[in-house]
Amino acid sequence: MYRAFTIIELFTTLAISIIAIYFISPIFFKIQDYFILNNHINQIRAFFYQVQTKAYYSKQNYSFTIHSDKQDWCIIALEKVDDKKKLSCDCLNLASCDISGNYLIYKHKHYGVNFRSKSLYPNTFINLDGKSGRVESKCLGVSINKLSETLHFEQNGVVNVIQKNKRSSCNANL
Repeated sequence: MYRAFTIIELFTTLAISIIAIYFISPIFFKIQDYFILNNHINQIRAFFYQVQTKAYYSKQNYSFTIHSDKQDWCIIALEKVDDKKKLSCDCLNLASCDISGNYLIYKHKHYGVNFRSKSLYPNTFINLDGKSGRVESKCLGVSINKLSETLHFEQNGVVNVIQKNKRSSCNANL
């Protein structure tokens, strides 16, 4: 004799599955945010190291500007010509920029990525000396939803992610 599932058993199984998915889904979203945040951090570091290498081998100075709005964000590295002190450019609107030398740009579109720093656009974020390989020591906070990390750009050109609950000069500067 074959026994079939009744409609009550089918709805009970479906209800238990939906309740289980409801309680497990925030874990998946948190993991997804963690991967997205780390991907952005790795892309920022890679872009900085790329410009740093180009500046070192060409013996040129570069100026970084970070601009973000609700949906887009970008980083532009402008080559300094005529020893200008500070260069600032809206990399989301390149037509408004006065670009006289080489530049490298990294654009990204992702809703919900926020930056914290006292040196975001219209200010210059950081200056890179291509002759000595030195940069200013600055901090950049990157967050998505409830996850956040802090990047520390050190004077020797290394970009580190600051560990959670660690004392740092970056905590006071953001």
